[in-house]
Amino acid sequence: MKVLSVLAVTLVLASCAGAPGDGAGLTASQAGTAFSAVYPHWELQCDEPGFATTQVTFDVQLDAWGRLVSEPTLVAPEDTDAYRTVAASALTALKAAEPYPVPRGFTGGQFRPTFRADRACATK
Repeated sequence: MKVLSVLAVTLVLASCAGAPGDGAGLTASQAGTAFSAVYPHWELQCDEPGFATTQVTFDVQLDAWGRLVSEPTLVAPEDTDAYRTVAASALTALKAAEPYPVPRGFTGGQFRPTFRADRACATK
């Protein structure tokens, strides 16, 4: 499992080496570039209580053209107002950023990006 941090997004990639169904053709660096496309779409509410200290993780599946295959799903969701606010804004950004920039030959794959509001708010 690879972990890659790009700005406010931490990606956990099952594998990028080419095993069937794991995002063959997309390196960790390319995945970081692809999911960095979310950042400009993420509406940060850093002044809201708890927002800047919250992070959310999604399971995301992309097709060969960089589009979401299905609705991203939250991993270990929390039942707090801050978490729900961060999750909703990050999900909106995930959807707004597609199609993601993927290289020729990318066959699709599953990813687990974590959106860290603390890092995002620190650069705001």
